Amino acid sequence: MSARTDPQDGARALFANPRLRAGLAVSNAALIIAIAFFFIDDTLTQLIMYAVAVIDAPVTIWVLGRVAETNG
Repeated sequence: MSARTDPQDGARALFANPRLRAGLAVSNAALIIAIAFFFIDDTLTQLIMYAVAVIDAPVTIWVLGRVAETNG
């Protein structure tokens, strides 16, 4: 019989790489900034989206780091 593997183990191993976590966070923030800059006309909405992007990057890195550390 083969041992069953937990699919979450693959996610933990994937997110254990800090470069991947940072890359995902930066790409998400860049996407939010690009949408705000190119598609949103209202200045206040743009500023709010920029603030969300700045907050999103470190929070995403932290959350993905927690996923990598989780033991089950």
